[in-house]
Amino acid sequence: MGLFGYKKPDLHGIDRKSPLGHLLYHFALGRDGYTKESDRHDIAHALIDMNDKRAVPVLIDMLGSKDWVIVESAAMVIGRLGDTSAIAPVREALAKWERRQPDRTAKYLRTALEQLQRVEKRRQEYAQRGPAGKADQILEEEWLPLFKKAGHRVFMAEFQYIAVSLQEFSRSGGKVKKRSEKHMDEAFDALADAVVEFKTAHNTLLEVCHEFGLDWKEVCRRDEDATDLVEAVGDYLTASSDLDVLEILTRRMDSEDPRT
Repeated sequence: MGLFGYKKPDLHGIDRKSPLGHLLYHFALGRDGYTKESDRHDIAHALIDMNDKRAVPVLIDMLGSKDWVIVESAAMVIGRLGDTSAIAPVREALAKWERRQPDRTAKYLRTALEQLQRVEKRRQEYAQRGPAGKADQILEEEWLPLFKKAGHRVFMAEFQYIAVSLQEFSRSGGKVKKRSEKHMDEAFDALADAVVEFKTAHNTLLEVCHEFGLDWKEVCRRDEDATDLVEAVGDYLTASSDLDVLEILTRRMDSEDPRT
């Protein structure tokens, strides 16, 4: 049991020491003294980025909690993961929370249900379109999430580099010291690694789109998150070396808004 009587979550066979198990364990514990709301928000987005459907049974269990914080958190992630096996549990939880908190918790559950129902509807449309529909389904449910995950890593790595740079320059009074160089080099290496992953995911997406005779940009335009990521960090797709990454990073930092 947790500090305030919260039952430790059943991870449904997921190793608690694994990245997914670690996140789910703390995500499902609730407000037991060390899962802060800011941490919960970060964990939710990390689970969405992982896009690992093994999390769904644990999230479904969370819908049965009496703690509205746990239910809202689970609903937000379930809706974004798009696993339609959660439709019935979400609908059941919604019926309960419509009576308790119709303007808050029920709102999260309604949003999740709508997201899942849209996925279900798209799958039905895919099936009706035959091979062409199957191609779109593979792209949107398998390869596009990998591309978005890699793009998000680049976005966060760039943000981290900028934060480290500002912090080190502030500490050193605007002078680059050895300690500052070390921290900035580590942050840059993380960005360069993320760019390599992003380009690899992009090349795979290109190959799949070519196989099915589709335009990768058109595929991305169907997805709001993918569109935002391409606009935010698409510059890095042209990088062929760490030097290119550095030039792009410098140009973006020198611009009025590095996110545009």
